[in-house]
Amino acid sequence: MFDLTKVRTLGTQAITCGRINLAGEHTDYNLGKVMPVGLPFTVTTSIVLNQLKVSRIYSAHFEQWITIDHAHLQPTMPGHWQNYLYGVLFQLQEKFGHHFPCVDAVVDSDVPIGAGLSSSAALTTSFAKALCTLFGLHIEEIKLAKLCMKAEVLFANVKCGLLDHAASLLSKVGQALILDCRTFNYYHIPCNLNNCNLIVLNSHVKHNLSQGGHLNQCNEDCYDAVEVVNQHVHQAQCLADVSIADLRQIKQLLHPAVYMRATYMINEMYRFANYEQALMTGDMETMGKLFNQTHYELCNYYYISCPEIEALKAIAQSCSGFYGAKLTGGGLGGCTINLVSNEHTELFIDKCCSQYYKLTEIECTALLV
Repeated sequence: MFDLTKVRTLGTQAITCGRINLAGEHTDYNLGKVMPVGLPFTVTTSIVLNQLKVSRIYSAHFEQWITIDHAHLQPTMPGHWQNYLYGVLFQLQEKFGHHFPCVDAVVDSDVPIGAGLSSSAALTTSFAKALCTLFGLHIEEIKLAKLCMKAEVLFANVKCGLLDHAASLLSKVGQALILDCRTFNYYHIPCNLNNCNLIVLNSHVKHNLSQGGHLNQCNEDCYDAVEVVNQHVHQAQCLADVSIADLRQIKQLLHPAVYMRATYMINEMYRFANYEQALMTGDMETMGKLFNQTHYELCNYYYISCPEIEALKAIAQSCSGFYGAKLTGGGLGGCTINLVSNEHTELFIDKCCSQYYKLTEIECTALLV
């Protein structure tokens, strides 16, 4: 459709990153705090004006072209990557009150798809940032993250929170982002790993949040619990306003899965301050224990693990130098984050990948954060 090399060379570029999340897993849509760390995986959008009546976008990862009519923006095929771009363009045009000129764009990405590392958020934020730069639109990064989140909710039908989009736009090398998803206040703290490494192990069991529905079910279960709290205990906006004592008062009124998911959510919010203190002080023993507590509850209370992830976790626990591990991302596949001493890192990766393949016949890949 157009010269890809020319657009990549001469076009305006915007780069955003994937992420892992150290603490506050799934708490963003419950208005809690989160602690993402950016990854070296990125999405780059290169963009130019094209003087046509439609925009033309090429995804190098999917090797697909799409065209976009700026006056007719509706979600199309469920799970298709174009929905995210439609949503971003719709939200930006609605915010600024007019249709934008049409563009040619190339999207290059090495963020693993379906791995729980925020490939969709990196896509939406990169495209949004490129459009804003090209058209001279000035939006605070946290507000742009909120706009991209809304685009994903409305056009990809994913009831997500702010974590992924904020991490894609706000992450800094060697630091963790601390974001309050109720107030939108944020700051960064150093990742004091104290002679340890964070190792991401990719199970290569993929999820598609826009098609699977499990994230939406988790969201609905959390707010079902809030509704019952409002009816029988006290007024609450979200589970960040609810204590375990409050929840126990209404246990008999809740479906067991709703009660367990709400229990995990409240526990994870209470753990957050301990996570932050452990990272700031380099207390890796405590950090590892917190990882293990979170993972246990994600599996047994929140119901978003899977056999392959549990296999990775079990192998990791048998390794020397291991402190702790947890699932990261939407769940039902994806990646684990592992905290391992520097001196044992190479052997840890070799053992986890080889034993995982023996158990599952699936290749496992590792990334040092």
